[in-house]
Amino acid sequence: MQGVDSVCTLPTWLDRPPLPGDKVIIKIYKIVPEKRKIYSSLVKVIGSDANE
Repeated sequence: MQGVDSVCTLPTWLDRPPLPGDKVIIKIYKIVPEKRKIYSSLVKVIGSDANE
């Protein structure tokens, strides 16, 4: 969804942070509609759109 931010914690096992354009899977913990924010944690980095 465009215009919504996700405040996401990064796991310690992650070797590099996701880059812009990477697809990721997150686990959502809290949604605050009035602030248009989603609080979540990163589960998996899938990859980049560059190869598609």
